[in-house]
Amino acid sequence: MGWVAVFVISILMYFTEWWILDPILSIAFTLFILFNVSKHVWATLKLFVQASPDEVLQQQIIEKLNEMPEVIGFHHLHLWSLDGEKHVFTAHLTASFKSASDYANLKEDVHKKLAPFELAHTTIEIEQADEDCRDA
Repeated sequence: MGWVAVFVISILMYFTEWWILDPILSIAFTLFILFNVSKHVWATLKLFVQASPDEVLQQQIIEKLNEMPEVIGFHHLHLWSLDGEKHVFTAHLTASFKSASDYANLKEDVHKKLAPFELAHTTIEIEQADEDCRDA
């Protein structure tokens, strides 16, 4: 489109004396470029500071974890993006389980609940209800 605009303006300037069209076109191109750059700079800045890529996605993950009867609560919940498309999720879950098989079942249930979100990497630490968090 840019080349077409330059071509049309060049023809108009050749046959008329509307020299003002050249700086107007230059300013229009500059504004167009600045507008598109500002959108990409904001998205890139969010990646650098590891901001949550999508508050709705984070809320959906929290809702899925809350559906699990064994999960009493969670903390240190973090969701960030590696590249704008692949997301990483970490959390500490406080849960009630009595045996190693209950723990294994809980891990599998968490895996199944998080699978639809297609997270690139997850780190879940599961703590007993009466256990103190070592990162508190």
